Amino acid sequence: MNAYLEIIRPGNAVMAAIAVILMMFVGHYYELPIIICALIVFVCTGAGNTINDVFDVKIDEINKPNRPIPSGRISLENARNYAFALFGIGIALSFVDSYLVNSIWPSVIVIPAAVIMYLYARNLKAMPLIGNLTVATLTGFCFVIAGTVIACATNSLKILLLFNPSTSFLISFVFKSPKIFSNSPIFYSSFSSSSLLISSIAKFISRALLGLAFVTLTLSLLLPYTTSNESPFSGSLSS
Repeated sequence: MNAYLEIIRPGNAVMAAIAVILMMFVGHYYELPIIICALIVFVCTGAGNTINDVFDVKIDEINKPNRPIPSGRISLENARNYAFALFGIGIALSFVDSYLVNSIWPSVIVIPAAVIMYLYARNLKAMPLIGNLTVATLTGFCFVIAGTVIACATNSLKILLLFNPSTSFLISFVFKSPKIFSNSPIFYSSFSSSSLLISSIAKFISRALLGLAFVTLTLSLLLPYTTSNESPFSGSLSS
C-alpha cells in the first residue's frame, strides 16, 4: 500500500465517513453538502491519524517498525506537513459546506474538532479519562457534523433530536459488551479472527455513541428549543 494512504489508516477513515452516510439515510437528505460532509470526515480523520503517527514515532519505532514513518517511507517532516495539509483541506471543505447550507455551523464544528485532534495526538491521549472522553467525543462528532449539515440545509432540528443523550449512553454500554467478551481467552481462542473484527466495530460504535451522548447533551443545553419556524442554525453567511 502507498505510504501516504497507509498513514491515514483508510479503513478507520472510511468507517468514520460511513457514520455520515448513515445520517444521510436517516435524514433522507442526499444533496451535495452531505457528500462533502462525508469527505470532510474522511480527510480530517486521516489527518488525525497522521498527526498521531507523528507524535508516536518513538513508540512506533519499537512496537510498529513497519509503519510509514519508522520504516523510512515517509519522513517525519513530510508526515507532519501532510497532516496539516489534510486538516487544511478538511477546514476549507467545511467553509464550502457552510456556504452551500448558508450557515456558519459546519465550520464552527469542524475547526474545533481539528484542533482537538491535534491536541489529542500531542498530549491528551496520555490522560486516561480525558483521553477516552476526547476520542469518544470526536467519534460522536462524525454523526453530529452530518446532522448539523442536514439541519442547516433543511432548517430543522429534527435530525439532531433523534439522538437522546441517555439512550446514546445506554447503547454505548451495550456495544462495549462484545469488546469485553472478545478479551476472554476462551472467546479469543475459539473465534480469534471474528472476535477482532467484532471488537473493532464495537469499539467504534461505543465511542461514537458515547461521544454523541456528550455532544447532544451539550446541544440540548445550548440550543433554544422553540416552536417557531426559524432554526438556530439559520445564520446567514451573506449580507
